[in-house]
Amino acid sequence: KKEKKIATHACISSFLSFALLCALDPDQPELTVQNLPWYLELRKPMLIMFVGEDESPETSQSLEEMRTAERTGRLDSAQPCWIHL
Repeated sequence: KKEKKIATHACISSFLSFALLCALDPDQPELTVQNLPWYLELRKPMLIMFVGEDESPETSQSLEEMRTAERTGRLDSAQPCWIHL
């Protein structure tokens, strides 16, 4: 159970961190009612991240991991976008 809990936490942290990355990247605008049609026209799976107010060492580390994934093209199969909570 402990390993599953750690894996779940890591996954959630990665999602939140990637959302922060998208928030800082003007090429990845916030998902809104107005731009949803644009995202849908891309015909790619959307990777939707939910951004909160928290900032922690784990979040910063996950953010760096997601930046690396984006730079290396590992996220090319999905369209990242974010929603601020």
